Amino acid sequence: MPRHEPRVRLFIAIYPPRACVRALADAAASLDLPPHRPVPIDQIHLTVHFVGPVHRREVDRVRETLSRAARGIGTFELQPHRLIVLPPRDCRLVAAETNLPSELAELQRRLASRLASKPSRRAYLPHITLCRFRAPRFPGFEPVEINIPTFGVNEICLMRSVLHPDGAEHRMLACTQLDGP
Repeated sequence: MPRHEPRVRLFIAIYPPRACVRALADAAASLDLPPHRPVPIDQIHLTVHFVGPVHRREVDRVRETLSRAARGIGTFELQPHRLIVLPPRDCRLVAAETNLPSELAELQRRLASRLASKPSRRAYLPHITLCRFRAPRFPGFEPVEINIPTFGVNEICLMRSVLHPDGAEHRMLACTQLDGP
């Protein structure tokens, strides 16, 4: 019987500064929500691209792809501007939607074209997940405007997600600096 090579679950993320994370968590906590699980403070991030499970031997290739995709992408500003539920029907989570600067759009496009196993039919919606619902089919709410400071982005990180019964554990594998302005 062939032995299966272990796989690791990867994603590429932007981590907001601590003050922004606290403000986002406080904004989500102020909502009247059904039972949910808040995202741990140290794991609040914006996913630029979810790579998914890959063989361990492919991690270096993904790291190099991230480095190449970031070349020529300048630093940019992100502005969380409203709380939303996703997906809009049968909501599973609350997230802070952000703006989509051209630099982020191009970075995401490059990563998706180089790393996606199949093209997505959905447009990229930059958001920061803040909590997940325990029970399915939460009816949701209308978007809630928030006043969270803009933050600068000068690096993107390759992360490993290890799934546990009580949630995921994120481990940083590499960070790539973006080019200056």
